[in-house]
Amino acid sequence: MHKVNRIVYTPESGIKTPETLIKDLWYSLPKAHALGYRLFLRNLKGMYRQSLLGLLWSVVPPLVTSVIWILLNGQRVVNIEVPGVSYPLFVITGSILWQAFAEGVNGPVKGVMTGRSMLAKINFPRESLILSGVYEVIFNALIKVGLLVIIFVAFQHIPSWTSVFGILGFASLILLGSTIGLLLTPLAMLYHDIQKGVAIVLQFAIYLTPVIYPQPDSGMVAELMKFNPVAPLLTTTRNFLLGVPVIDLTTFCWISGISMILFILGILIYRLVMPIIIERIGS
Repeated sequence: MHKVNRIVYTPESGIKTPETLIKDLWYSLPKAHALGYRLFLRNLKGMYRQSLLGLLWSVVPPLVTSVIWILLNGQRVVNIEVPGVSYPLFVITGSILWQAFAEGVNGPVKGVMTGRSMLAKINFPRESLILSGVYEVIFNALIKVGLLVIIFVAFQHIPSWTSVFGILGFASLILLGSTIGLLLTPLAMLYHDIQKGVAIVLQFAIYLTPVIYPQPDSGMVAELMKFNPVAPLLTTTRNFLLGVPVIDLTTFCWISGISMILFILGILIYRLVMPIIIERIGS
């Protein structure tokens, strides 16, 4: 006889029985993964079916941003000096890492909004929608890693052994972005202003993150960056990839660990509030 895991639905809120909430989430994860992966494949095929550039769209935005700043710096419209590495390599790497983070922020919201029509009609693990968005972000990140390899070859940059840890940095940036996106998802389902607001904030935040310039040691921007969790993750990851000495590994580890804890907490909050949100959007 095979043991069957049963999920019992009750009118009580999961916040009153957190152990049951966690147990139900654990048992539903395999189904959520399977469905989330199928939804990811479906969305991926639909996204690129009528696209001329196809998968290249995942790398076009950071390349365009990089080319603009390379031209501005080359013509001395702006004067940005990066010790130890060429500026084109510096800004391309930073732009790719920023794009991975930004896609992480948008991934969970995009996944849920794409499957929004199913929520009130079908009973299925709601976490699968989150996972479908995260899988798309990871897929795009793998393409970006391939682009970085091509860029390194083109610039004849020989990676050091620390470049291996750059993959861990990539994962940390995606995790931080996905955590922020996950925590915003319930609000984004109720208010479309959230998605528009996130887009505006990301457009502004790139200039308060050391993407196109090195992290300053002093001044107002340096003080603002102390409150920007993306800054140490992006700087450390880029240093890993380019073989530049890493300055603040402790902060990198702390932010990565806190992001993991908040992501798990975000999944629990998402599962807890989804019945209320489905009732709101279905009425």
